[in-house]
Amino acid sequence: MSISLTKKEKEQMMKKLKKKESSESNKNEEEEEEEEDNVGMSSYDSNRGFKSVKAMFIIKIIEFRSRKKEDNGKKFIVNWRRGSKKVNSGKTSKVLASNNNSMLDTDLILAKWNHQITFISTMKQNIVTELFKEKTLLIVLKRESSKSKKYQNYGTA
Repeated sequence: MSISLTKKEKEQMMKKLKKKESSESNKNEEEEEEEEDNVGMSSYDSNRGFKSVKAMFIIKIIEFRSRKKEDNGKKFIVNWRRGSKKVNSGKTSKVLASNNNSMLDTDLILAKWNHQITFISTMKQNIVTELFKEKTLLIVLKRESSKSKKYQNYGTA
């Protein structure tokens, strides 16, 4: 037995088939998304596929070296900040920079700290690649002004 359809009837059947296929594929996508949500993923797109990992960072500020003669006899401090929480920011003690009196390099000016910065940050790790999202840490070296006791930015890292 054969059925013959007109061109118009064929077009209508194709449209119905396409609608049915697209609604089935949408259902499959929604089921997959629900499965992912059940694994503990965040529902926000920016965090989907990432897990939170708490990490402790320890950074040591050791010394500052300069060849500028005007740095000799000046006091230096280092300010740092990671995010907006007060606990994630701080500064070192004031250190006097002076000529190192080395016979090898008489032009070198040194300011020595032995300061340790410690902070905890929640990092986002990609589940597939295991790479972490980038976070920033601002470190600012400040030098005492020659006119006042205020400190001015000398450099950032």
